[in-house]
Amino acid sequence: MALAGEFKRASPSKGDIATNLNAGEQAAKYASSGASTISVLTETRWFKGSLDDLTEARIQTTGQSYNRPAILRKDFVINKYQIIEAASCGADTILLIVAVTPADLLKELIDYARSIGMEPLVEVHAGIELDVALGAGAKVIGVNNRNLHTFQMDLSTTDVAAEELKKRDLSFNHDLAGESEKPEYSLCSLSGMSSAHDVDRYRQVGVGMCLIGESLMRAADPSAAIQALCLHPDDYASQTAQSVAGSAYTAGTKLVKVCGITNPDDALVACRSGASLIGVIFAEKSKRKVSPEQASDVVNA
Repeated sequence: MALAGEFKRASPSKGDIATNLNAGEQAAKYASSGASTISVLTETRWFKGSLDDLTEARIQTTGQSYNRPAILRKDFVINKYQIIEAASCGADTILLIVAVTPADLLKELIDYARSIGMEPLVEVHAGIELDVALGAGAKVIGVNNRNLHTFQMDLSTTDVAAEELKKRDLSFNHDLAGESEKPEYSLCSLSGMSSAHDVDRYRQVGVGMCLIGESLMRAADPSAAIQALCLHPDDYASQTAQSVAGSAYTAGTKLVKVCGITNPDDALVACRSGASLIGVIFAEKSKRKVSPEQASDVVNA
């Protein structure tokens, strides 16, 4: 499974995630740990990104001992200027979102991106958006598991898209292709994943790349977090075998739980410091008792 590691300081659904991180340093950690693509949010208002972040990611991952990853500009790209701007700042490709792009403009932008050597990643969510993307000539399809209108997450959204491509007899599973064959399309899952189980779920249906951002941005050690994703199926099989052998707990596994969390800020500090679990207290006599509303705020952080 290919990995797109995302640099994302904030988001509309989660608020601030990791505003203090350096894009170049984070991108280098992703790339040296196996990410083949670095996705950089450049939208300023909601995601607190910039084109400077994009350039830093390109600079810090160029000329290293590992293969240089592709740099993806992730933004609301709606015109040709933004595409050439992305290229001039170091991007290898750009994201085009069907939900915010009329069909005729989508085709125009896809064609223009290809004219300057970019194969765009085209994002879909609902089934009708897949129709629009394919009609516009998209070859790299990214499925956003999050509904942009409600912010609700549903990991089965990618499964549905994969099944739809199969129904149409469109090849996209690179694992099943022979050496002389090349699938016509590539399918990517773009949100909601954080574990090796999530990655393997999509590997089973033919997804070629998973884009993961928030969990890596919050991780105390991004390299260890990427290793734990088990991008290679042999690694996943080995991890699963060890888990079964050790039942609920595998010797040597270190779990850290921080209990008594009362607010979102403390929850984020605990997660960024490496906590595996966080807990809240509902006991009436506890000084750190929280209400259901406070607990919900902690979970949603």
